[in-house]
Amino acid sequence: MRRCSTVELDELDELDELDGADAKRIDTIEAVPPPKTITMSRIQDKSTTVRAFAMANVVGMASFCLLVAAMLFVFSPSVSAAISSKGHPGLKEILKLNPKADTNKDGVLSFAEYQAFLKTQTTKKHADGHEVGLMSTLMANGDLLIADFEAGNLDHMKRWGWKVEGEAFKKDLRQTTAIMKRRAATLNGKYLLTSYPGTDAMIGRVVSPSFTIDRKYVQFQLSGGENPRRTCVNLVVDGKVMRTATGKNRDLFETVAFDVTALKGKLANIEIVDSHTGLWGHVNVDRIARTGQTASRRVINKVPVAGQLIGTVQTIDQHRSGPLMIEEGRLKINTQPLALDNVLLAICSSETSTQKNQGALRLIHGEVWFGTLVGLKDGEVTLNSPMFKQRAVPLTQIASIEFKTGKTTGGKPGTLYRLEGEPIPGTLVWIRDKDVAIDCALGIVPIPRASVQRLVLASTKPPTDRSKDEVALVDGSIFRGTLISKENQLVLDHDVLGPLDLKWSQIRYVRRADPSVIWLEWLENKVVDRVGPILPPPLPSLVELTDPNFLRAVRMMPRTVTQYELPTAAANRTLRAMLAPVPRSRTDVNVRIKAGNRVLWERKVTAGSEPIRIAVDLQRAKGFVIEVDYGDRLAFPCGVDWRDAHVLVRK
Repeated sequence: MRRCSTVELDELDELDELDGADAKRIDTIEAVPPPKTITMSRIQDKSTTVRAFAMANVVGMASFCLLVAAMLFVFSPSVSAAISSKGHPGLKEILKLNPKADTNKDGVLSFAEYQAFLKTQTTKKHADGHEVGLMSTLMANGDLLIADFEAGNLDHMKRWGWKVEGEAFKKDLRQTTAIMKRRAATLNGKYLLTSYPGTDAMIGRVVSPSFTIDRKYVQFQLSGGENPRRTCVNLVVDGKVMRTATGKNRDLFETVAFDVTALKGKLANIEIVDSHTGLWGHVNVDRIARTGQTASRRVINKVPVAGQLIGTVQTIDQHRSGPLMIEEGRLKINTQPLALDNVLLAICSSETSTQKNQGALRLIHGEVWFGTLVGLKDGEVTLNSPMFKQRAVPLTQIASIEFKTGKTTGGKPGTLYRLEGEPIPGTLVWIRDKDVAIDCALGIVPIPRASVQRLVLASTKPPTDRSKDEVALVDGSIFRGTLISKENQLVLDHDVLGPLDLKWSQIRYVRRADPSVIWLEWLENKVVDRVGPILPPPLPSLVELTDPNFLRAVRMMPRTVTQYELPTAAANRTLRAMLAPVPRSRTDVNVRIKAGNRVLWERKVTAGSEPIRIAVDLQRAKGFVIEVDYGDRLAFPCGVDWRDAHVLVRK
């Protein structure tokens, strides 16, 4: 009769606690001596039920023998005594980390010694009696499972040393899996870990217990947002990120593997991060394991370069991505110098890092100045900024005062918005350290400053002077002026603030002013048709993108016809853009560009497809029309994004 080579049990310290109400997946324990061991897949209430199956082609009497052997394993201390660090990698790992656990000092950690060691870990013991263990599950194929989330609850993982921070990762994986399961497609079991509890606005972090790198790869299932350092899975060694991976702005799982050959023997943690609150601000993960081989097409074996800024540059003639830097007064990408005058747009992947309690002034012409809001005096708000020290700004130039920075939306002018509670229409009276006062229908009402989100004073308007360069910083600030490169930094000559010295590490993007380029959102436009199945679709809108290769997009929905006017008909003009389906689009969209009755370009944009680079000759027309319509069927969401669209004018 053929015998199997492994025995599967629940967590080692729960051998005496299993009952029908707390039946768990069984951890695999290699027993010694090998070949006299057996295999069980699940043990429920040890007093009533034992389920077993053989991992070999055995039938009849063999199955009966396996069942008897399994029962003997549960009830006989002699089998437990045979389990040791000689045959079980988890016990071997614990012995490495805690040599004192080997009380008889024979160089082998027995199961009994392991149980005794757990009893000394008082800081890891929970009210329900469950003790934290450091064991890894040995799977049937020889892989060591770090996590598969099949417990369905993060509280269970916390008991075993996992750390959970923030609000994005909800403890009930049943609920969040139900939201994401259809979009992630095939799962390895019943549950997955996702930071999408129904919104992208929450952030959080999950960190595994330490484990020893003893296999060639750490492999896992990954999907979600493509936001480096913000929605990602990291391998952390000695407090440093040694490997990292992010999603690809899709929720369909792919297998990713970290090649950790060079890190063998080191202690590591898996860190799952969601610090992004915008579009695609979530990460999905399933079955993390240490393995000796991988079939993944995406193998990562490089350490992220600290301080290296990866970005994208759009010039008059090309679109390039790679490491960005300023050296000897010249902008370089992939070490290749670029003339600053030829750069239309440079996007750096630096993460936005606004401080939690920092304030900001959003000006009517679109600039944003971050800093500490000092107070209000004589119709001017005083702002103390590390960029330009202290400055008083007239209320007539301010669109909104941001008391709490973060994701904000438009609001009604003359309205104060609170973190909780209804908005209050009124006029600003004072700004103090502890409160903000509004003159409203109830009189002058002081409101605790800690509860105030923002005060909207006016609507923002497009800049009237389009000869200025635009620079956005990682703290959220936006400035306009004349940009020059100087040594290893940029200098922005601002009309009001004077020269601002900028390090490249401070910059999120640069958009150069060029007389030959007209951005699509600057053109005069009119929506001439907008028809929906029930209600008209939303108007075309300008949206900020989270894709590190693009800055903004004009978003258009089906059954929308938009007419654009061109400033002159005496030059050759080309409409250029990356055309992409809107995120999570569920149906195809037909797009057509016309000049008068002539169709200049048309294309079906397939749901989920990659962006299409377009360059449409507008000839000498006085204007053009963009038509967006449904494809073969009606489904929502759907639409197209015109990413960084602009008209290039050539004489």
